[in-house]
Amino acid sequence: MVLEAANRTPVRVLIIEESTAEAERVLRELRRGPYDVHFERVSTLEALEKAIKTSPWDIVLAGAAVRQLNAREAMNVLRQNGKDIPLVVVSSQAAHDSSIDAIKYGA
Repeated sequence: MVLEAANRTPVRVLIIEESTAEAERVLRELRRGPYDVHFERVSTLEALEKAIKTSPWDIVLAGAAVRQLNAREAMNVLRQNGKDIPLVVVSSQAAHDSSIDAIKYGA
């Protein structure tokens, strides 16, 4: 059963991911729930900084295998800009080294 837009909870999601296909996979899962998802995908430090300064976000989803921007660096950017936004590492490999590092750092 798909909920009508009026019955869905709006959520603004900033996705850190190089792969458009991976970002779409995450979005499909979110949209299966009761969410009206508004998103932006970034993959570099510069794009992340711009995105958090120009739009409000409810959550940041960080791919574990992004070469140019890892979750720990993203956490630093959020903290340096005074943003108290949850950051969740999304990985197909539960024991991915960058995922473990990010969790230890507070993601």
